[in-house]
Amino acid sequence: KLNRVSLGLETESLVAVKPGNNEHPKGEKFHPTEGEIECLMDNLGEAVTSYLKSDTSKEWSQIALAEAVATDDRIEIGSSQLRQRYLKDLRKDKSQPASRYYNGGTGKWCYDGD
Repeated sequence: KLNRVSLGLETESLVAVKPGNNEHPKGEKFHPTEGEIECLMDNLGEAVTSYLKSDTSKEWSQIALAEAVATDDRIEIGSSQLRQRYLKDLRKDKSQPASRYYNGGTGKWCYDGD
């Protein structure tokens, strides 16, 4: 994740930071409206595909993928919610291209090419 920092009156920069557990407190769950769900799932599919393409030999567990995707700027959901609900929804939604990257036999996510 990138945080904006001020280096003076007119100068700003970005600093890479690892998100902490308190970045998405348990009490602040994201509750998208019905109209936001389609956009949310599209963004989630794009983010998942990006992470899987970053290392095509890696098999991602649901937990590891949720933690990685939660750091993506397009995603407004914490890793816990991603793992428990939205990644499960994504793998079942055959209209989402990213759903084909989930292997039900191994329980892992892996990019298998286009």
